[in-house]
Amino acid sequence: MTNSIINRLFYQTLALLTVFALDAVEAAEFVQVIHGPEAASLEQLAANELADILGRVFDDIEVGSGSDVAERSGTVIFVGSPDTNPSIARHFPDWPKVTDQGIVIRSDGEKQVHAVGGGSPAATLWAVYELGHRLGIRYLLRGDLNPVNRRPFGLSKIEATLEPQVRQRGWETIGVGAHTFESWGLADQQRVIRQLAKLKFNHLILKLEPWHPFVSYEFKGVPRTTTTFWNGRQYPLTGDFVGKKAFGGATLFQHPEFKEADTPAEMFAAGKRFLTAVIGTARQYGMTVSVQFQRDIHAPEFAKVLPNTTMADDGFLGCISSSSLGASPSASMFRELLATEMKACFDAFPGVDQVCWPAIEVESGRFNVISGTERSEALNQVPALSEDQVRKVLQNVVPAPAKGDRLSLTVHTSSLDMLPQTQVHDVDRTLRAAIKAGWSSVSIGPASISEFGQDVQFVSRAMWNTDLEPSASHTDLWAVTTGNKAAAERLWLARQHLENATSRIATNDQRVEFNQGFARLAPGMLIKRHYIPAPIPDWWQGVTDAYTQYMIELYRAHGAIDGDAKPILFYYAKRGEYVLEYLGAVKAVREAALAQEAGDTERAIEHLEHALELTYNCINTLSDVARDQSDRGLIAALNANAYRPLMAELERLSGEE
Repeated sequence: MTNSIINRLFYQTLALLTVFALDAVEAAEFVQVIHGPEAASLEQLAANELADILGRVFDDIEVGSGSDVAERSGTVIFVGSPDTNPSIARHFPDWPKVTDQGIVIRSDGEKQVHAVGGGSPAATLWAVYELGHRLGIRYLLRGDLNPVNRRPFGLSKIEATLEPQVRQRGWETIGVGAHTFESWGLADQQRVIRQLAKLKFNHLILKLEPWHPFVSYEFKGVPRTTTTFWNGRQYPLTGDFVGKKAFGGATLFQHPEFKEADTPAEMFAAGKRFLTAVIGTARQYGMTVSVQFQRDIHAPEFAKVLPNTTMADDGFLGCISSSSLGASPSASMFRELLATEMKACFDAFPGVDQVCWPAIEVESGRFNVISGTERSEALNQVPALSEDQVRKVLQNVVPAPAKGDRLSLTVHTSSLDMLPQTQVHDVDRTLRAAIKAGWSSVSIGPASISEFGQDVQFVSRAMWNTDLEPSASHTDLWAVTTGNKAAAERLWLARQHLENATSRIATNDQRVEFNQGFARLAPGMLIKRHYIPAPIPDWWQGVTDAYTQYMIELYRAHGAIDGDAKPILFYYAKRGEYVLEYLGAVKAVREAALAQEAGDTERAIEHLEHALELTYNCINTLSDVARDQSDRGLIAALNANAYRPLMAELERLSGEE
């Protein structure tokens, strides 16, 4: 074959490929996402987010966004409301009247015109995310899960008008513990806030403790100087530390935003920068912000000016109980201190709308009531619950709300502090009761993301739709994102096993000697709580069996799917391994104590060696899948509170033999 013939065939083939490519481009649907000419920043963000969503769902479109409609055939989606986008008023004259939180999705398939909007810029953003949900994207705290396969473009059958059942939908962050949001830096907090906006949360609660370096003030001539995290505990990552691979060579577990701060002044300055940025991000997404203090606990430096104080074991003042905020001089002094703290907070953080605190301290329960003071209200007012409200809270009965109160749903059981857990059906029942009782402000605050993302996703939907059941929400989440209904059913079965384990521990732990929590993350969590010569409770085996089945179902589902869901299911499954290794360590520690009481030191040492090996393995398993500061904080705390004390006891006992 001559070169001329080869060249001719090459160019003919190239021409044909070019024609095919042009045909493919021409076949793609052109979609314009158009916001109003003077749209607020949130509506402009909504338009950009919608353009991104369409590209992730459909495989045959070309998307553009802006404020001007191009003269080109295709589909147009208007974003905003009749007040902010005149094109919506023109194309949809029957646009429904909604509140400032109402969301609307409308379609005119014949004219290829659609509209997505709401009663406010924030509601318009929620409407875009709602459309994304209906197109198959699922929003979790860790990130979005896209549909397994993209599909041909089409919007004609998607219409909705929605109003929330709970108007103030709150998210609680910071909190207490190395394994909680207390350890999270700015980038991580901002990432979660973005996901919360997609879940239609509209209120951020910053839960501060008396040791946190965020609010600086002086009371009765005494400056506040306590500035630390994790109640002053330190977590070195050196020596025999297990799981170093999760820390990138660091030698000390630290809050990312405070690594260069040493003095109280430097800590308070860093804390102000951090909280100001977090608050600013929440504001950008249309959220209001509260700061929640501990009403009955304050920093130890104020002991010299506060009457009738007691020092807690952790070095902080246990001032007075909730029920004693009466007219006594002591109560008046504490009320003045609280007012000083509130004023300092409002002055330092102009973006804060409210300061609040637990109205009653509840050791365990399905919810708590949070009282608050708005910026415009008198700072010396400390609302108190009525006797009837207190009685109902203590009985786990949702009371009627009072002005300014918020109902905080309990999703995290302290007895299982560090273990995978869910009590989604309890949360569902409490939320339904709260809505029925008239609560307009409800919040949720797990200690970390871990396995709670699925429960938060359910609550976010149930706050708009009281007919939604946990099983339907869960199955929908995984059926859509895995494309495998059988896998979704397995994952619901796994969730039921997890709830079974949670219930067994929460129920039985209240009746045995571990009054500080079966798996609460604290100093001496293995030695102090489980190294005792008492019979192994029968319910332990039931817990182990439930967690075993939970892990098995996770691995079965993981092996049958592809897509964005696969990595997160692997994370859940590995944490299922971790909990079984930890439970094995708990049992081995108890067996060591029983052998020691029987005078069999050699056998006791064998059990402790086995417990140490299992503890090492469980920490190492966690480090395999550590994703965030909560995971790393858990690894650091387990080394300090479980592994090292266990090693010390083993060395002591071996030395005595």
